[in-house]
Amino acid sequence: MNKNLEWIELSSEDMQKISSHPTAPSIIALVQIPKYTEDNLKWPVLVLDDVQDPGNLGTLIRIADWFDFKTVVCSKGSVLWHNPKVIQSSMGSFLRIPVLELDLFEFLSHTTRKIFGANLNGHSIYSENLEEMDIGIGTRFI
Repeated sequence: MNKNLEWIELSSEDMQKISSHPTAPSIIALVQIPKYTEDNLKWPVLVLDDVQDPGNLGTLIRIADWFDFKTVVCSKGSVLWHNPKVIQSSMGSFLRIPVLELDLFEFLSHTTRKIFGANLNGHSIYSENLEEMDIGIGTRFI
C-alpha cells in the first residue's frame, strides 16, 4: 500500500450521504489538485472551445489522456472541469492531465506552435502527411 494514502471505511449510509449520485459508489477519493497555470503548461495541448455538456468534457479529458496530450485548455465559457459529472466521465483522467481555463484568443495568438482545428466542413486528418509537416510532439488539436 502507498504510504501517502489514508483509507477510511464508511457505512453504505455514510457513503450515500457524501455522494452526489442516486446510488453511492463503493469507493470515493479525496484528492488535492495542484493549481496549474499557463506558465507550467506542457505540450501537446488539446484546446476546447465552449464545451457545455459535462459528460462530453469528461470524455474529451479521458481521450486526451489516452492519446498522451499533456494539457487540456478550455475556453472560459466551457463547463467547469471540476463539475461532478465531468469528474465522473473523465474516469480518473483529471488526476493525470492538467486542465486549465484560459482566454483562447489570448492563448492562441501568443503561440508559435502549429495549430490544427476541427470543424464540420473540414477533411480527415488521415489525409494529411503529418510527418512532412514536422509537427511531432508540439502538435495541438482544437
